[in-house]
Amino acid sequence: LTSANLLAGVPDGRIEDLASFILTLFKVYRMLNFTYMEINPIVFTGDGKIVPLDLAAKIDETAAFLNATQWGHLDLPAPFGRR
Repeated sequence: LTSANLLAGVPDGRIEDLASFILTLFKVYRMLNFTYMEINPIVFTGDGKIVPLDLAAKIDETAAFLNATQWGHLDLPAPFGRR
């Protein structure tokens, strides 16, 4: 992340924490078979905690056989064109 300048503009004292947060989030994204995730905005609190203020995400429903236990109960909408 840092070598690719993806965190350019982030204060030096926050780069390590933000990079760790992003890498952990990516691991969860992969492990739980998300197909989409957007966080906007994400902030640092006064005591240095990272807090996503808004998050939208979509999981790959076809991965239920792999992840149903981790997902817990989900009410998924009907596929397009079905009721």
